[in-house]
Amino acid sequence: MVEAAARPADAKGRDGKAVEDPTVADGNILSCGGASTAFELVLGLIEQHHGPMLRIEVASMFFAAGRQARPGPGPDHADAPVGGPDILSLMRRNIEEPLSVGALAAGLGLGRKTLERECQQLYGMAPRRLFRAIRLRAIRRILEDTALPVEEIAARGGYRNASAMTRAFRAEFGLAPSRSRRAIAAPVGSVHAATRRPSASK
Repeated sequence: MVEAAARPADAKGRDGKAVEDPTVADGNILSCGGASTAFELVLGLIEQHHGPMLRIEVASMFFAAGRQARPGPGPDHADAPVGGPDILSLMRRNIEEPLSVGALAAGLGLGRKTLERECQQLYGMAPRRLFRAIRLRAIRRILEDTALPVEEIAARGGYRNASAMTRAFRAEFGLAPSRSRRAIAAPVGSVHAATRRPSASK
């Protein structure tokens, strides 16, 4: 288990040289500078122990769907920095009308290759794969939280029909949307059945 120290990141390492990395690991003690860096550190730990998909799910909980993407510097400055929050926020705002990779890059003020590099570095996958993962996890949440028909959920997830969504969902999670919904509902039904009073015998 990693213990995070409540101390600021050291400006210098043990050899006295300046440390450029915003996070510093010293045995089981991790330190970093700044709130946003601390958040990225936690996301990194989640990914390290549980994989990139859980990192994406946790990160997406903290980015408001209505957040506006930062104005981009334009294609002439394709190497301008962009963070994971901006990428995820833009994708989450366009789940029902998925953008192409080129449109995502333009919306962030990046070149396509820069966006691909950022996604690979931050999430270990290409933008198209990341966008699909976000859409499918949004679909799974709707399945779990509502009784909407699969056809409507598919449209909300940016799929042209339920069949296309079902294929993608099964490839991602290993089961069909209907089975996923039943798996969530089963414990509730079991509890109701167990607590139902037996009918009076005639």
